[in-house]
Amino acid sequence: MATCPKCDAHIIDGAASCEFCGAVLKTKKKFSVICLVGFILGLLSLLSAVAAAAPFIFLGSDLKVEFKAGIIIAGIIASAVFLVLAVIVSIIGLVSAKKKDRSGKVFGIFGIVLSCIVLLVFVIYGAIVGLLMSCLDGLSRSKEFTSDEYRYADYGVLYNDKKDKAAILKYYWDGNPANNLIDLAAIEPDGVKVTSLGSKSKLLPTGFTIELADPGKDFYKSERYLNSRAANTSWIPAEDCLEDFGIAKGTIVNFEDIVFTVRMDKNIDNAVVRQNNLTLGIINPDGSITFYRYYYYFDVSSDNPDYYSKDGVLYDWYSNREVFFQHPYKPELTE
Repeated sequence: MATCPKCDAHIIDGAASCEFCGAVLKTKKKFSVICLVGFILGLLSLLSAVAAAAPFIFLGSDLKVEFKAGIIIAGIIASAVFLVLAVIVSIIGLVSAKKKDRSGKVFGIFGIVLSCIVLLVFVIYGAIVGLLMSCLDGLSRSKEFTSDEYRYADYGVLYNDKKDKAAILKYYWDGNPANNLIDLAAIEPDGVKVTSLGSKSKLLPTGFTIELADPGKDFYKSERYLNSRAANTSWIPAEDCLEDFGIAKGTIVNFEDIVFTVRMDKNIDNAVVRQNNLTLGIINPDGSITFYRYYYYFDVSSDNPDYYSKDGVLYDWYSNREVFFQHPYKPELTE
């Protein structure tokens, strides 16, 4: 039993006053743990929202895009869950604390306040992302090439919706090793400026590639190849498996490497280059076949704001990384 501090009489625990001397007693209210939990949940919701925005701070770092996306998604989901729980628990805590006359109601109030702040952050965050996506969508639309492929001289060309920009999709090579220069600055199909090597679109980008101008000379389009066991591989056959490619015994087969020089001026703001199957097969007039594995040597103008070249390799200024990496230029071929 408790003791009255004034008359030292024994009184009932939790009594508001002494029944002997009438002294008013101060009683310590119980603390509302539920309100505290609501506050903690609100704080966790706010921290999760901050974590979701963290990848944008490291946008230029070496963090992988998949890792950044994972942080953003996890942060948003966690913040939303903590937000809902914080509001529910804080309200329950406040109602319970008021009914049972418990202390700690301030934590319940702060739990709701933090939840409102997080909700406001979500609204602002959504508005900013929506605005950025709208701007980027408008920008990407101006760079998209949606027309059918159009043959212009030795090139396959695509146009954007406004037909004020063009993309070079293919170079149709005549098979002459001397014709190995692809000068984008010198190409103006129908007077339209070339701004892209390869095609950028909302679906899948189409990488720039090289094909033979005469389909009749293209081994990979011949019936003997298309009916062979190796059809659709487009790889250069090894000398011990020519028959798998539909090449009869006794056929003279030559294997060569060739370098195509690609000159890019300041107008090229997008480069997508096909990374695989960089091979060509030419059926010569005498029936022999010459297989070429081709490489690119990029020569970028110094005033191009998006790309630069070093030793024939193409880099972009933003990341300082190679744009075309699977089959880079082989310096020894021109030595």
